[in-house]
Amino acid sequence: MLTLLQINDAFRINRPALSIKDVRQRVADGWAPEFGVIVLSRPSDGLLTEDDRDFIWNALGVPAFNHLVDEDGRVLARECDAHDGLHVEAPLPSVYRDRVISEACPCGRPGDRLMTDAII
Repeated sequence: MLTLLQINDAFRINRPALSIKDVRQRVADGWAPEFGVIVLSRPSDGLLTEDDRDFIWNALGVPAFNHLVDEDGRVLARECDAHDGLHVEAPLPSVYRDRVISEACPCGRPGDRLMTDAII
């Protein structure tokens, strides 16, 4: 299940974690966040899809940033403002290893990046 957090400009969390289902319900109820949304994805749930990104942008007018977390909530990889893969920060589950590239991100940060279905 995808979980969403809204963050403010100081990167303090100001919304509870929500499933994509809960986000869709809040949108239907008129929720209008002012800041980007972080989508926390567990390996068992898959990464943010292009359809998920389109929904968040079209419904909320804010960007989505995907973070891959393990089952204990530790961040394994996180997406930056370039939206060109997730920067790998810890060993990834084997299911993702063939999707890792070792080249600098357009943001300038070197190192491994996990490419998503929305990017491949």
